[in-house]
Amino acid sequence: MPQTSSRTRITRKEVEAAFAMCNPQKPETINIQDLKVIMRALGDKDEALLTVDQFLDLMKERLESDKSTEEMRCAFKLFDRDGKGWIDLEDLKRVSNELGEDIKQNDLIEMLKEAEADPGQKGRVDEEAFFRIMKRTCLY
Repeated sequence: MPQTSSRTRITRKEVEAAFAMCNPQKPETINIQDLKVIMRALGDKDEALLTVDQFLDLMKERLESDKSTEEMRCAFKLFDRDGKGWIDLEDLKRVSNELGEDIKQNDLIEMLKEAEADPGQKGRVDEEAFFRIMKRTCLY
């Protein structure tokens, strides 16, 4: 019996935006390892089936730390589009809008506070702090 989902489907515009953010120099191409990052950026908007072999392949790749680091770096770049070296409130707003998510500003501010490594950063999350939060939440 087919499974249905109450969630909305991913639009072509969302996919193209995530694709371009992952490789701004060549928005028409990406590294195959970046595909998982793009899928995470788009969110789980539809049900999907995964075979045992596919699951094992994904887990093998996830355990290889170099690939995980590159995936996290690409994910960071999705937010830090300008290459400033940090993510701030404006970056979170932009990405949530691009993905069609309606996240209140107070919630975005709380996300930044949770991820801040250095209180002196004042609402900025650098790459190192981003990596730590991603590992702590088991997203990578």
